[in-house]
Amino acid sequence: MGVTVRGVSRGQRSVVDGRPARAGSVWPGTVRRKPVAGRPGLPRGARLAFLVIIAHLVFCFVAQEMKVMELARQVRELERQAESIRVENQRLEREIEFAKSDEYIIRVAREELGLVWPNEVAYAPPPAGTTQRTERPGVSGGSQAGP
Repeated sequence: MGVTVRGVSRGQRSVVDGRPARAGSVWPGTVRRKPVAGRPGLPRGARLAFLVIIAHLVFCFVAQEMKVMELARQVRELERQAESIRVENQRLEREIEFAKSDEYIIRVAREELGLVWPNEVAYAPPPAGTTQRTERPGVSGGSQAGP
């Protein structure tokens, strides 16, 4: 047997399963509750507990957000450091490759060890800070006229 609903508009009575609905119901089969005397809503203790829980949740959320922001700052700083280390590593790799070349070996041999090629005359400038002028024997210090 199906449910029949008739006359749900205001002022009319409705019938559910062949029985009339209770007076004051909004929808067939529902009953309005009578208002309870006193303050409506939750009791004072329950409201206080609810507020404490909400305050705790807000505090935890803010604390977590601050921690996330601090960790994000640390990540950015570490990424900057990693990039500078990558650049330094690339520079050192180029330097190692250059140190393996013949050009580098020749440069070090000439500049640091003072070696020269066969049939090559080495020239060494006077030490820095000396201004002595040496004269060759038989040559005067003035200008000479040519023959």
